[in-house]
Amino acid sequence: MILFLVKFAGGGIIRAGLFLIILIILLLASLGKTDQLLASTSLNWSEEKAISQKILAHDPDDILANFRLAIALVNLGKIEEAYDFFQQISDKIDQQEFNDALAPTLNRLEQEPDNLRLLNYAAFSSSINKEYDQAINYFQEILLLEPKNIWIMNYMAATYLEQEKYEQARDTLTKALKIKDNKYSHFVLGMLSYKEGNYIKALLEFSRSGNLLSKILNKSSK
Repeated sequence: MILFLVKFAGGGIIRAGLFLIILIILLLASLGKTDQLLASTSLNWSEEKAISQKILAHDPDDILANFRLAIALVNLGKIEEAYDFFQQISDKIDQQEFNDALAPTLNRLEQEPDNLRLLNYAAFSSSINKEYDQAINYFQEILLLEPKNIWIMNYMAATYLEQEKYEQARDTLTKALKIKDNKYSHFVLGMLSYKEGNYIKALLEFSRSGNLLSKILNKSSK
């Protein structure tokens, strides 16, 4: 397993799969690039961004607002801005402090089980905490509300891959590609084939993923 150390705060380091972390930035960032892609989600991420920025203008250290803005940026396709923003806040927020700050918001899921924003927060925070089974459950809840959201399917497949649940990952990616051919599904399929030892198939899928592999290698080398 290739690992990536993510320094999430002063003293707190989160260890996670390289491709899984990078997919937070690259995979979900494709939401919002075109009208066709926007149809896969019903959230107004531009509004989420504006609200977060307004809060941060008065309190730049607000953990929830920082997290909310980061999620909005990746969903708006602002890849470099999102990556740089995550880097900027990584030294400020301790993992336990992050979890404590997010807990009251996530607790609202009991009263608002269909709230897509809360489900996204829950899924991403579960991934950050390496609670992959829980993350999968949240992704499934999102897909019940947005069954054609291929970006969530891709991320769920990456989570299955992190758990070495290869059959579930492949089934999920196959569903995504039937809805729309996209380079992100091919990238995760490349990772899947590589982990299974099928290197020729991995190269084929990576070639179908455009320049995603080179982007990930460039990010990991910095």
